[in-house]
Amino acid sequence: MANRILILGSGFGAVYAYRELHKRLYGNTNVAITILSNKNYFLFSPMLHEVASGGLDQHDIVQPIREIIHCCVDAFVNCEVTGVLAAEKKVQTTRGEFNYDYLVVAVGANATFFNVPGAEGNALPLKTLEDARRIRSTLLHLLEQSLTVTDREERKRLLRWIIVGGGPTGVELSGELVELAESFARAAPAKTILEIDTQIHQAGDRILPMFGEKVQKIAAHTLEEKGITVHCNSVITDVTPEGVTLKNGEVIKAGTVLWTAGVVAVSLAFDDNLTDDRHRITVTPYLNIEKYPEIFALGDIANIKNVPQTAQAAVAEAKIVGRNIHALLNERPLSVFHFKQKGILVSLGQWRAAGTIGSITITGRFAWWLWRTIYLFKLIGIPNRIRVAVDWTLNLFFARDISEI
Repeated sequence: MANRILILGSGFGAVYAYRELHKRLYGNTNVAITILSNKNYFLFSPMLHEVASGGLDQHDIVQPIREIIHCCVDAFVNCEVTGVLAAEKKVQTTRGEFNYDYLVVAVGANATFFNVPGAEGNALPLKTLEDARRIRSTLLHLLEQSLTVTDREERKRLLRWIIVGGGPTGVELSGELVELAESFARAAPAKTILEIDTQIHQAGDRILPMFGEKVQKIAAHTLEEKGITVHCNSVITDVTPEGVTLKNGEVIKAGTVLWTAGVVAVSLAFDDNLTDDRHRITVTPYLNIEKYPEIFALGDIANIKNVPQTAQAAVAEAKIVGRNIHALLNERPLSVFHFKQKGILVSLGQWRAAGTIGSITITGRFAWWLWRTIYLFKLIGIPNRIRVAVDWTLNLFFARDISEI
């Protein structure tokens, strides 16, 4: 019987683990790989903020899983994973049970609201394609409403957009929202853009905490130039349909609240106590579980010390997982996972970006060009790369689509 490898998920960790295994096991008839996921596409999540702001079409950043595995007999099953019976080597799903010899757990993460009252019901997260579409539609609706509201204070509220979280997602989203508002203003009275009030509220004492101080200062200055207000040490304690309440008691009325403050691993039920209070799995240096060495975990669900929860890290982890499963199949020693950051960049709106590569800090147009070039070639599928390149080029010369769809 063939060795059965199950991969749970369809994000960076899952897809790149599959690609690594496919590269190493192509043509091996003694191995069968199956991907189980509730989504039948791979989402290039680092570009979600551009979909939310109308910079890219939603189809530009997705790739059907079946197209990724089309050259082989490898299987994909669109289903919900409901549990893992580690002792029996079985995965329970809405499409029945699947047996495995090796299991790769890469189910990703969901937005977390840290139990802030009203946040889950009134704030808009940015984690999925549906989230991005909802944010874009909401912002355009607010812009349209602002043109017909006669009360000045209500107009100010409609055009006050609060972003909770000053990490890369929140910062990149804020810069893109300026571009969306400017596109809207080209077809509306000029006063509309002048009244846009975008605010970032960061609980910590600085934005972009994973970056160095130099990049943080550059980002803060660039956002200020764009009219974006950054509030550090600003803790949100309540979210309502009308705005937010801060820890100091201040109430800020707003048209919408966008939540980019953090994520929590997807909860996955095991027959053994394998996850912590944040639903993460502690793994060995080989990225497998000590008690069940045939189970590997990576990405947001893996608790790996001093490794960020980023796409770059997930891809690096996936390569080791693929290598180690191949090693187990051939009874060879396993490889230890070591993560080395290749570089980190953040987009600050059109023509502006900042980041570090090694010890070198880069900013401005070159950083923006590099950020886009890297992401363009990280996209899976040539059609996607072409569509994104075309959309980016059009955005340089034409306004973004402001249809409220």
